[in-house]
Amino acid sequence: MTRPVPLSVPSPAPAPCVRRGVSRLALVLVLVLVLMAALSPASAGAAGGAGTSLIEPYAAAAAYDEAIGLEEAVRRVRERTGGRVLRAETRRENGRVVHRIRVLSPDGRVRTWSVDAETGRMS
Repeated sequence: MTRPVPLSVPSPAPAPCVRRGVSRLALVLVLVLVLMAALSPASAGAAGGAGTSLIEPYAAAAAYDEAIGLEEAVRRVRERTGGRVLRAETRRENGRVVHRIRVLSPDGRVRTWSVDAETGRMS
């Protein structure tokens, strides 16, 4: 009695340009080029009218009316606690701009500090 021959044939290896790593790199490069083109000064006039930029609304929202920037707030919290900063962000809470800074203290505790961007008050 003869044994049946399997009908499955192994698929050929993918071409080098189709491998996962190369395709991800290509996707990232395409996205970077698209973003650079969209945010370039030449396209700003065409997209938003004369003298406006696609970045301006985001820059204005990020700048707020802060007397103390995020970097300064991080520096102050780091000096006060002696810890390592894990995360830092700026938000608007109850109509005020606040920097929220999460710190790992030397004794191993994680604490989130709030720094008022207008007054510099830390809590």
